[in-house]
Amino acid sequence: MNFAVLILLREVFALPLLVAVPLAVEAAIVNNFCWHDLWTFADRHGKRGAFLKFNASCLAGMGISVATVHVLVTSFGLHYLAANLLGIGMAAGANFLLSSTWTWSKRGVQ
Repeated sequence: MNFAVLILLREVFALPLLVAVPLAVEAAIVNNFCWHDLWTFADRHGKRGAFLKFNASCLAGMGISVATVHVLVTSFGLHYLAANLLGIGMAAGANFLLSSTWTWSKRGVQ
């Protein structure tokens, strides 16, 4: 999802990286929330505010991803798609840890 949206925003709409990357990450966040809600954490349905918590917990990952892409492209000349892949990898662990312990915690499930 992230790659498809990023390519669309960069190649079709010619948005700058610092605009395109956060929008692509947000599209991936919404997509991931839907899959987590339907599949990964399906036993925890009905938790109030789950989408807002999930989105908030992913903001840390977005910061990591955007900073990684920016530094790798501007300082090291790496292609934005390769840099994006590394940014996603750097953010994935933090995102899953936060969402599994806070957003989808079994405590307080309704």
